[in-house]
This record gives sequence, C-alpha cells and structure tokens, in this order.
Amino acid sequence: MHYDLVIMIQVVGHLTDVRKAFAVCAEVLAVNGFLLIESWDRGSWTARILGKNWHEYSPPSVLRWFSLADLEKLLTQFGFVRIATGRPPKRIRAAHAKTLLNYKWQTRPFSGILHAMIRIVPDRLEIPYPAEDLFWALFRRL
Repeated sequence: MHYDLVIMIQVVGHLTDVRKAFAVCAEVLAVNGFLLIESWDRGSWTARILGKNWHEYSPPSVLRWFSLADLEKLLTQFGFVRIATGRPPKRIRAAHAKTLLNYKWQTRPFSGILHAMIRIVPDRLEIPYPAEDLFWALFRRL
C-alpha cells in the first residue's frame, strides 16, 4: 500500500534514526506523493545568537536540529524534491513561555526580577510566536 501524504509535524528532531525514517517515507509514499515536515530551524538568527540557550536546544528530548538546507540536502538522497516552504503562524500560551524562560534563565543574573515580572502575565494568555526559528517544508517523492 502506498500513501499520498506523510506528515511529520515536530517529529524529525526526536527521531533516533532519521535516515531510516526518511527511507521508510520514500518506501511508503506513492510516486509524486508528498512529505510535509515542520521543524525548528537551527539556521535561524534566534538559534545562532542564543546557541545552547536557544529554547529548542533541549536534549535529551530533542536529538537533532536541522536548517532547511540541511533537511533538503538529506531528503534529496531519498528521492525527494522541495516544492514549497514557509513559516507557520503559531501562538503559544503564556504558561508555556513562562516555563521556558524560568528554565533557561534560572541561573542568570536578575532571574528573580524576571520571574517576578513574568508571574503577573496570565497563564492562559495566548501570545503570537514570531516563528522566525520555525519552518515547514513540503517535499515531493520523485
């Protein structure tokens, strides 16, 4: 059985054997089938500036980080071609943002002041995520 679409939203960074996963995708997709991937962008300004302080640098859960170019280069080895890409509109809850900030900045100078300031932000508030370090890409199997 072959499929027309495989979707990997926030998956590739957690795979222990990404090459095997992409080989399986190529095997189960029909010719001209699509592979949709959403992933954090290690090539983004945010990732490059923050380095190990980037919120997505979070081993052991996240095992690898891709730039769009890295992902495209790897997928061409499995017979895929990129046909579209973009940045998804995303919103996050303030509670999630506060958890990230508290975790990443807990040992920084002035962390107590930061913690006091963000505590007043309601947890259920939805915040637009700038999405500069997140991308989606659509690939077609040749």
